[in-house]
Amino acid sequence: MSSAISAPENTRFPYAPLLVLATIAFTAITTELLPSGLLPQISAGLDVSEPVAGYLAAAYAAVIVVTVVPAARLLARIPRHTLLVALVLTFALATRWWPWLRTSPQPWWRG
Repeated sequence: MSSAISAPENTRFPYAPLLVLATIAFTAITTELLPSGLLPQISAGLDVSEPVAGYLAAAYAAVIVVTVVPAARLLARIPRHTLLVALVLTFALATRWWPWLRTSPQPWWRG
């Protein structure tokens, strides 16, 4: 009686899915870190001082810190593949939708 486990013969490294995940990670991290390098432009666009724009970026980071654990616990019940696809699509749509908001006649933050 042999207890050896045989591996499937045709095992290939999943380059395509790994490339997709690496691209998603790069884009997400760049999106997270970009505001700190663009504070002068953000402050000019919002007609506020640079420190106030910095506070906005810090508030965004604080919201992420506070909500990440509850969100992870809540989303742990959803199958990973479905969750990944939904989050990537949401991220892509939100990123694509933002330029449209900027071209509206009256920006929402100026009342």
